[in-house]
Amino acid sequence: MKSKEVIFIAGCPGAGKDTMAEKYILEHKDYAHLSMGDIYRHIATNEFKSRFRDTLYEDVRQKRLSSAETTTGVLFEAIEQNDSPNYIVSGFPHHMSEIKEFKKMSELYDISYSDVIFFDVSQQNAIQRMVSRGIRPMEMLKMHDNETVSAYYTRRYNDYMQQLPHLLAVLNSAYDVKHINANVTIEQVYAQFCAAIGPIGKSQRAK
Repeated sequence: MKSKEVIFIAGCPGAGKDTMAEKYILEHKDYAHLSMGDIYRHIATNEFKSRFRDTLYEDVRQKRLSSAETTTGVLFEAIEQNDSPNYIVSGFPHHMSEIKEFKKMSELYDISYSDVIFFDVSQQNAIQRMVSRGIRPMEMLKMHDNETVSAYYTRRYNDYMQQLPHLLAVLNSAYDVKHINANVTIEQVYAQFCAAIGPIGKSQRAK
C-alpha cells in the first residue's frame, strides 16, 4: 500500500461534516471521503463487507460502544479498499483508545495524519438538519420505544455535548484542532473548510 494522508473532521451529528467533505472531494480528485457513519450503514446493508459486521451489530443491539480495535479495524478496511492517496475521515476518532490504535496501525500501513477540523454548530441547526435528512439505517435500533425522530436527535445532540469536553481534550492532546463556524450558509462553511484543509493537506506532516 502506498503512503496515504489522513485528515480528520469532527463535530456533532448534523454539523455538516459529510456534506462539506463530499463537496470538497468533487473538486479535489486526490482526496476521498470516508464517513464512518456511512461505512457502518453499508456494513449493515451488506454493501461493505467487513469481518467486524457481527461485532458491530451486537454492539448496536446492546447499545454499547464498540472497542477501538473494532472501529479502527473498520476504518483500515475502508482504507485498504480505496486507492486514493489522501483521505478526509469523519466520525473518527472519539476516544484516546482510538487515537492510540490508529497510531499503531498507521505505522503498519505507512499512513500519515494531520490535524483535526472541528465543526461548531448550535443545537437548533444541528437538530433541524438531522430531522430534515430523516432516520438512517441502523439508527432505528438506537431509538427508544415510542421516541419521535425529533426527540431522538435531540437526545443524540445532548449526549454528544455531554461528551464534548472530554472529546476536545482528547483531540487537543494529539492534534492541532482547527474550529470552523458551521452555523452560517453552506457557501460560508465551505469557504472556511477549504481554508482550513488547504494548508493541512500541503503539510504532509505526522505527529
